[in-house]
Amino acid sequence: MRLFLAALEFDRATEIGRGVIGFLKNYGQTTVWTELAREVADALPAGTVEKLRWMGVEGDGLRALGFTGRALERYRAWAEAIERLVTQEPDRSDYRRDLSVSYEKMGDLLRALGQGETARQFYQKDLEIAERLATQEPDRADYQRDLSVSYERMGDLLGALGQGEAARRLYQKSLEIRERLAAQEPDRADYLRDLSVSYGKMGDLLGALGQGEAARRLYQKSLEIRERLAAQEPERADYLRDLSVSYNKVGDLLRALGQGEAARQSYQKALEIAERLAAQEPERADYLHDLCASYQRMGDLLGALGQGEAARQFYQKVLDILERLAAQEPDRADYLRDLCASYGRMGDLLGALGQGETARQFYQKMLEIAERLVAQEPERADYLHDLCASYQRMGDLLGALGQGEAAREFYQKMLAIAERLAAQEPDRADYAVDLAKSLARTGERASLGRALAVLTGLAESGRLSPSDQRVLQALRELLRRLDEPTDAEE
Repeated sequence: MRLFLAALEFDRATEIGRGVIGFLKNYGQTTVWTELAREVADALPAGTVEKLRWMGVEGDGLRALGFTGRALERYRAWAEAIERLVTQEPDRSDYRRDLSVSYEKMGDLLRALGQGETARQFYQKDLEIAERLATQEPDRADYQRDLSVSYERMGDLLGALGQGEAARRLYQKSLEIRERLAAQEPDRADYLRDLSVSYGKMGDLLGALGQGEAARRLYQKSLEIRERLAAQEPERADYLRDLSVSYNKVGDLLRALGQGEAARQSYQKALEIAERLAAQEPERADYLHDLCASYQRMGDLLGALGQGEAARQFYQKVLDILERLAAQEPDRADYLRDLCASYGRMGDLLGALGQGETARQFYQKMLEIAERLVAQEPERADYLHDLCASYQRMGDLLGALGQGEAAREFYQKMLAIAERLAAQEPDRADYAVDLAKSLARTGERASLGRALAVLTGLAESGRLSPSDQRVLQALRELLRRLDEPTDAEE
């Protein structure tokens, strides 16, 4: 790659560079491939689209490493440079497509930073370009696919904001495009994969909205496509990975519906695929990550079924893998977040098994990672959300251990973060729910009243999930009991 760059053979250099980076991504060498992307971007001629694309690749690596500010700078420079090219040559559709991608990546990153409204603006720009290109050339399948992705991205954001019906409409538009493309060319595996993703997305949303049977039908459609593709090419690892994801989604739904044994069977199928792929290439970081997801789900299910020791064994397998990955790439923020969540999950299980002190040790590890990530990037809303959850767990445990004052201190820290996030993004339903739960944990009558008002407002606007509806009912019952007159008052 470097030789071709030195020889000014840029097409060959970038072709080889993409292959090298693809390989390094699979094996968890994020720092290395990010540096290589910067090296290529710096070497390519100024003002070329290819240089700008490599800036975007570097931004992807910086984001994965947790250097959000630098990633945002790279994405912004990329978008501004492409905007200038589009202004100079407004009829160049390839420039517009690149601009659309840069807007999408800006939106993704801003969403992670908790800037939902700004993220929406970038997603909207992305969507407008995609709609324009698809309208100009309605028979261009690649433009139709781009449009389906843009609808899906906006749907993801609106779903997170608690606007379930608006998200459903966007997912439906994406789904209709993919169904049409798959009907036109029923043997196109890439179209079928896209369609399976849409069925899964719609199933996720409907499941969250409490429409379990409708979600099951969509998951089944997705699963049938993936089983077909895997049967046609049984050695295709990407098809097997897709199939594993579908088995896990079906298992999640069955578990939510109280069908524990059926869920276990589905999880077992996913686990067998993940173990097979990891055994074939034991150094593949992405395969190990998939294996963690399967171990975790099996542990969650067994814990819920009262099989605590079996659950602990699965959680330990997850921890062993994640600690290894985090040691290999200590700067990978996403690996640290996964490890943080696993420490929390193990702490939950041990607490439920009555091993309070051991649980506290795992929670402490979880808390240290969460605080470290927030210290590195104090504006990252997702990191703050993780820290909020860590404070809650520690507070709950200490309260159960009879250390009420220590628990109260953690609840106050939790509340401060929840207030901040809810103020930054007042349209985020999940942040509002977190605020309500934080207020309720203080136990003060005024805070309980505020929590009730928050949840009632979400319910009246149709943005309260079915599971949180139960929280609302429990809070109403608690306040009713608190407000009942005592015998002395009567």
